[in-house]
Amino acid sequence: MRRHVFLPARMRRTDFCTKPQILAADDVAHPDAADPLTGERADFTTTEMFPLVGTRAGGAHSTVRELLNFVRAVHEDGTLLEAAFAELAVSGKMVVPAAFGPYLP
Repeated sequence: MRRHVFLPARMRRTDFCTKPQILAADDVAHPDAADPLTGERADFTTTEMFPLVGTRAGGAHSTVRELLNFVRAVHEDGTLLEAAFAELAVSGKMVVPAAFGPYLP
């Protein structure tokens, strides 16, 4: 990922951080979670439920600017995907009948 996606897309600060790295970093967002009983908010990164690095749900940490670099590299400048593949990746896959507009029966 680093060599084939992050570096070509100019995502130099994006990485898969370990939990200790996240806890020590002051520039990585710390999501909060609410206790369902009390409503009290807590730093989710300090809980046991905070995910391990590199799960199928993600695990990479980035900045907004670098996410924009990723969008450009995929969709605009061909750095990561040729135009035809980029269009295939981001376009709709289901034909919706005109009679129903955005709603299906």
